[in-house]
Amino acid sequence: MYARIKVSELKIGMFVHLTGSWLSHSFMTNRFIIKSEKQIAKIRDAGFEEVDIDLSKTECTCSSSVEILDQYDRPKADEVIEKCGDLIEQFIGSPMPPEQKAQAIYGQSAKVIKNLLESPTAESMAASRSAIQQVASVVLSDKDTAQCLFRVSAHDYYTYTHSVSVGVYATALANELYGKASSHDMQELAIGFFLHDLGKVNIDPAIITKPDKLTEAEYCAMKRHPVESYEIIQKCEGITEECSIISLQHHEKVDGSGYPHGLSKTEIHDYAKICTVADVFDALTSNRPYRKPLTPFGALDLMIHNMSGHFEPAMLLEFIQLFHTNEKARKAA
Repeated sequence: MYARIKVSELKIGMFVHLTGSWLSHSFMTNRFIIKSEKQIAKIRDAGFEEVDIDLSKTECTCSSSVEILDQYDRPKADEVIEKCGDLIEQFIGSPMPPEQKAQAIYGQSAKVIKNLLESPTAESMAASRSAIQQVASVVLSDKDTAQCLFRVSAHDYYTYTHSVSVGVYATALANELYGKASSHDMQELAIGFFLHDLGKVNIDPAIITKPDKLTEAEYCAMKRHPVESYEIIQKCEGITEECSIISLQHHEKVDGSGYPHGLSKTEIHDYAKICTVADVFDALTSNRPYRKPLTPFGALDLMIHNMSGHFEPAMLLEFIQLFHTNEKARKAA
């Protein structure tokens, strides 16, 4: 059951569903439980006058005068994704400062992937494809915004924010490696990078977010997600075989210790190797249920000295150089 209330009546413990305006608020999702007065202030500052609350998930007492909604129709995922894509296009063409533009594009990109994960239909896939290509165009052609986008990160690890970060990192790395060669379609590659974890829609969320070590059975279930991703993408019209291969092989390792097929060296597609570098870097620098995040330099140091056999050496070196270039640009700004 849902109710509609004024923002001035919001309380900690309410589970809100932000509706109406899709302008760039700073939340990574439209549905969440309020845990602080700061979140209420951010909702108000984003221009919302009213919000809907899910009474079944709300942890505090609500006023008896709240407006109970007789019918609550959530917009379809593809419609939401299309709106996000429209906003991304607006942000790209706006005079926003690069840092603000990057934050806005990242936020809408996260919403695209979140809605796709909630409803991976053919319509949602088509809408996501268009939105991802727009984000890729920023990474490939807007140097200032791309550098800022490279540094945007979510406070907590979610599959959808992870997918966006990996998509940005991997697209930037692919551009450094292949951007001058017409034989590589960078925007199509970006689709594969952003959708690499799509198969997690078929994995029990309790396994994905488990704070403790996975059991053998849980780990076997988790190792299914590259195959699940591959099978989902294979069914989608207009997405290339390379995108499917990226999703299937992004957990393979050059030394043969990866999964699902234990491939090594040249058995692994170069595009998947790019995704692997980005995937591991983001996983190490994200706040996970079972450990605190490493600093970017700490993650790179670990990848060099403890995990080098997992990566194509030239790609890891190029990624490190790309990161250092972005850090120099940040310090010079």
